[in-house]
Amino acid sequence: MRIHPFQQFAATLYDKVDVQKHLDMCEKLTAVQEFLTRLGNRGTEVETLTSGPGIVFTRKDFNDAIQTFCRKIITYGEQELKSRSDLFFQKEEHYMHLIYVKD
Repeated sequence: MRIHPFQQFAATLYDKVDVQKHLDMCEKLTAVQEFLTRLGNRGTEVETLTSGPGIVFTRKDFNDAIQTFCRKIITYGEQELKSRSDLFFQKEEHYMHLIYVKD
């Protein structure tokens, strides 16, 4: 298996690398980083009796963080789907134009 820097530690069986935006880890991790930051900012650090350090959240803060995270993931998925379908239609129009030009 070969790992390429564009894939950010994603193993692949192929030598060629797809450098599309959806493989960029920064795009995927933005929502995760914001989620963890929000939890870290809203949580209270405590010392547990058996496990050592921990963090306590209110249900409201945890639910808000989850809702925001899910909205961002859904928005990202919708944007990716739209961009891919737009590209597909552009290719289809281009090929149809080539067919009509030959005739």
